[in-house]
Amino acid sequence: MKNLARSLAIVLAVGAMIQTVCVYALESTIISLEEEETAIISLIEIKRRADSNGESFQDASYELRKDFPNIKTEEDFEEAFANHALRYLQAIGGDKALNRIFVKEKYQRLTGDGPGI
Repeated sequence: MKNLARSLAIVLAVGAMIQTVCVYALESTIISLEEEETAIISLIEIKRRADSNGESFQDASYELRKDFPNIKTEEDFEEAFANHALRYLQAIGGDKALNRIFVKEKYQRLTGDGPGI
């Protein structure tokens, strides 16, 4: 019985180590500055074109469906833009500065910590 418990403990410890390494590897992926910059520029151009033509994102151009197939609504666009902008900030090392900015009092309403309606 002791050997079974020891074996189980070793298997669980090895599994935890593997999971930790996998999570660390996912978090420390190298972000391509050029890819994020290109994505942000493309999203801005698509938004500008959609606004000037009065199109919705469902009726948007071929480029939007080709480059960003998961964007179908304004909310999807905003989420994609925010994700690419945050990844760009991470790539240039501005994520710590962004955290400091959100801690400032005048930006508390963006974090949801301020008084509500």
